[in-house]
Parts: sequence; C-alpha cells; structure tokens
Amino acid sequence: MMDVAVIGWICIAFLVALSPRLLKHASVQPALPGEGGRSLSIVLAVHNEVSRIGPCLQSILRQDHPTFEVIVVDDRSSDGTFDEARKWSTVDHRVRALRIDAMPPGWQGRLYAQSIGVSHAVGEWLLFLSADQRLATPQFLRAMVAEYERRGAQAVSVIGRFVGSRWWERWWLHPMVNNPILWGPILLFQRLRRSSVWLIGALAMRRSTYFAVGGAYAAAICGAGAYDDFGWSRAFSLRHARTAIVYHPALEDHSNWETFSEFWHGVTRWAAGLFTYRSRGWVTAALCAAVILASILGTVRFVLVVGRLQFPDLDTIALASIAPTIGYGYCRWDHRRVAIAGFTCLAGFLVLAVLAGAAWSRVQNRIRWRAQELQIVADLPSQTTTDSKESSQGQKNTSSERQ
Repeated sequence: MMDVAVIGWICIAFLVALSPRLLKHASVQPALPGEGGRSLSIVLAVHNEVSRIGPCLQSILRQDHPTFEVIVVDDRSSDGTFDEARKWSTVDHRVRALRIDAMPPGWQGRLYAQSIGVSHAVGEWLLFLSADQRLATPQFLRAMVAEYERRGAQAVSVIGRFVGSRWWERWWLHPMVNNPILWGPILLFQRLRRSSVWLIGALAMRRSTYFAVGGAYAAAICGAGAYDDFGWSRAFSLRHARTAIVYHPALEDHSNWETFSEFWHGVTRWAAGLFTYRSRGWVTAALCAAVILASILGTVRFVLVVGRLQFPDLDTIALASIAPTIGYGYCRWDHRRVAIAGFTCLAGFLVLAVLAGAAWSRVQNRIRWRAQELQIVADLPSQTTTDSKESSQGQKNTSSERQ
C-alpha cells in the first residue's frame, strides 16, 4: 500500500510540474504579417441561445481576419434565437442565419445542424464554435488559421479558459476545467503517441477534410450524435488521421447555465460522454473514482491521526497530499491564492457525485441537453447517404436568410 501511495503522489507531483510547460508548448503563437488569411467559415450550431448568440457574434465580428463568414444554424429554437441571428445578418453581410425545422429520424445533438452549416460554407477552413464561447482578442482567428497551417494536422482543436462567476463555477468548475492537470496528461499522451486523437473544444479542419472523413454522419455514428467532440475524435481515429490540441487563453467558454440544476445536468452530461466508449468508459470512470476515493480516505486518516497527536505514516502522508498537490498546480496556473489548495479534497466528493450521476445516466441511457433528452448509446441515424446528400436533404427542411 505504501509503495502505491508514494508512487501515486510522485506521478501527481510530476504532472503538476510538467503540465504548465506542456500547455505553454501547445499555446498558439501570434500570426506573423501575411499569415492566417486563408478563407474561413465559422459554423455556429445553436439551440435556445437567444441571450448568448449576440455577445458571441460580437466577439467574432471584431476579428481582424480578412476573409471569414459566420453561418448560424438555429436548431428548432423556441426562444427567439433565429430572430436574433437574423437581426445580426442584416447588420453584417458576413453573417448568415439558417433554421432547421425538422430533424431526420435517428439524429440527435447538434451534429446535423453542423452538417447544414457546412453545406452552405465556402471557406477553405471550417471552425465549429458554440454560442457560449467568446473570442477575447481581435487577432484570435488569424492566429488560429496560421497555427493550423503550421502544424499540418488534418484536424486541430483549441482549448481555452472557462469563465463563470457563480459560486458553483468559481469553487467547483474552475478548479477542474481550468486545471492544467486535466489537460497535461492528454497533451503528454498525444506527444508520446502521435497517432492518438483528442478533439476537445473548438474544432477546425479543412472543408475538404470534412468530406474526406465522412462529415457529420461519420461523427454521429461514432458518438451517438449526443457528443460531437467524442464523435469527431473517433471518426478521425478510425482513419488514422493526425490531429492536435492547441491552447489559446483568448478562447473563453462562458457559462450557459442559469441555475444549479442546469449546471448539474451540464457537468453530468460531460462525464457521461465517457460511456460512449462502452466497456472502456466504465473502466476509466472506475479508475478515476478509485484514485479520488484513495485520496479522500488518506486525507481523513491523516486528520484522525494528527488529531490524536500522532505522526502519520508515509503512505497516509502521500495519499493525503495528492489533492493539495493538484490544488497547488491549479492555483499557480490560474493565479489563485495558494491557500485554496488545502480545500481541494472537498472537490473530490463533488467529482465522485458527478461520476455517479454520469453512471446513472448511462444505466438509464438518457441525458438532458438544452431541455432535450438524448441517448448516450443510440442506434445509427436512419439516413445512410453521404454527407453531401445528407446536407442537400437538410436544405429542404431549412429556412435561410442571406444578406
């Protein structure tokens, strides 16, 4: 037990030291003069985002990229999202507003809406964004296109910072999502195994690549349609395509959860994505739960021993120090007070609750997304044509406005 505890702490300490360096190495560099100007189509698949679509479009339209367009695809919203998008299209010719009135049988999530957007795109590059994302600097798009072309990968995803001011975001979500220890192992694994595919965050690829891998239909097959990130990752992995993850702090993910209930369903949905991998998902979730439980038990044991004025043994110290070590790495990276690291163990209980909620969702095979119920593991979409034909049919169910 002692050897396992000490080795576990050494691994965590190694990641705390290495992860910030990996993130800095993966950081997007500014575009040089003349770089990053290739044509770009930004596809926004949205559902009931009336309060968020405006700030998102505003951050996009102030970009200094010379040739880009924004295609907003409203997926059957009932809150005026399409009207808001259409209003922006009358103000700026770079914005086009489309609306889906019907979803083909077997489809779920936003992949179908993405395919509709691509069918109208003309840019050489595609970038899939969400309405809750903001581009915090005007140079973001040029820097990203330049980075994509330097790396020469077939698909590149960019991760950034999560922004939120509510208590559950600042004290629960930030320490998890903005923690370099979350991204460090993924970036390390990708560097050690070049064939690994992780496409998390905002995704970009050439339009020709999109059709070469089978488009949104291929991603829907791999990710049940409920998870476009898992779906795209597995679609590219099956084709042994080289991909990359990059980091840019100017990509901000703003909360789209107005209540704690929405927040809970949101983070549970994230975790439930593990189970699209069937048996491997259960193994991964079990390993994560085991590490968290060991750290919690070590902390409890440490407190009880010290409370009896005794000196704890080495394995207890090692286990009890795992959570504060992770918290220390987060505080240094996110410029928070280091004293907060002492409370990291409490977050372990919350993470266990999320994993338990995700497992229960998998047992029920049902998750909530934007007031919709989606299946984690679903039958294949009934439409089995190519992506281009799928988009052609989608246009029959689409109303659009072009200015």
